Amino acid sequence: MCATVLLSFAITYRTLENIIVVSYRKKLFDMPHERRVHTVPTPRTGGFAFPPAILMSVIPVMSLHSVLASSYSPDSSYVVLICPLMLLYVTGMIDDMIGVRFHNKLFVQIISAIAVICSGLWIDNFYGLMNIHALPPWAGMPVTVIFIVAIINAMNMIDGIDGLAAVLSMVATAIFGVRYFITGDYLSAAIAFSTTGALVPFLYVNMQGLGPGKRKLFMGDTGSQTLGFIIGVLAVGQIMDASSIPAKQNFILALSPLLIPVLDMIHVVISRLVGGKKIWEPDRTHIHHRLMQKGFSPVQTVVVIGCLATFFTVGNVLIAPYINVTLVFALNVAVWCVFNSKLLRKKSKVFDTRDGQSETGFGLPPRENDGINPTKYQ
Repeated sequence: MCATVLLSFAITYRTLENIIVVSYRKKLFDMPHERRVHTVPTPRTGGFAFPPAILMSVIPVMSLHSVLASSYSPDSSYVVLICPLMLLYVTGMIDDMIGVRFHNKLFVQIISAIAVICSGLWIDNFYGLMNIHALPPWAGMPVTVIFIVAIINAMNMIDGIDGLAAVLSMVATAIFGVRYFITGDYLSAAIAFSTTGALVPFLYVNMQGLGPGKRKLFMGDTGSQTLGFIIGVLAVGQIMDASSIPAKQNFILALSPLLIPVLDMIHVVISRLVGGKKIWEPDRTHIHHRLMQKGFSPVQTVVVIGCLATFFTVGNVLIAPYINVTLVFALNVAVWCVFNSKLLRKKSKVFDTRDGQSETGFGLPPRENDGINPTKYQ
């Protein structure tokens, strides 16, 4: 697993170096706009490095492992899932370069989620959540499609300030990697750990910059969509694994790292609907916006949300043996509501401060020059 992490880290770092050079040379900028927080033209091409680095680190390492350990048998379902991953990857690249309408992106997300089902992965049990246990295929399969699409969009919507989506993704993939490694599912563990390894150099480039002038990159929809898909698939695979005793702990551990982006997405959608706005209309109701309105810096905001995600996960694992699944997540929602009630005391303005990214292509205006000369940032 260490080899997978190190190889993914090295490939991503080197790829990002080249992406920065090409992006700035070709002026592939997301220009500053009155509805955005960044003031310097910045490319949204950082996510271009993720899937290639993950695949180029997992495939050779696991191939070598299969040669050395004759008992190892790779899971064919993950081979099938390369196709939807690359479909999301290409769609994200097109969106980050020239833009893609939301309904087209949603169609691709649904197709990718259906491919997950075709690979043999689908949510087959709720382990007592709302008193629901085993799910028949006719119910579990559409639930899986909704779940995967929701995670993809949740990761996209939470990607509003430097480092936030990367940190939350690192929390999730690191937890999944440890759990899969302990249970002996080394391919899933390699995918999770390689994703974590790919995010480390990106986090540095995204927050600190790289090379002369400390040039930064945004993740873009390419990064958030592919990360959401990978995390969603890893979560579904864990939910299907009933090997642990009690199996409900797998279910709780699979969902806990995803609570922050999912609950934030639900809160934002509800607040927009109640306010009479379209759900894709940008505003400042996200948790990171409201934390910054309370005086937190972007870095402090990322740390607070990352700690909150870790708190949910660790707390849920500790209390899982003693109470049922429904009560676990009811307590999580209660904590979330109390936390949000403290932040909602200051009313939010309708203003988008996303770092040059669009929430799943929800109709933000096309990227424009706005009178800024990009050549001075080369």
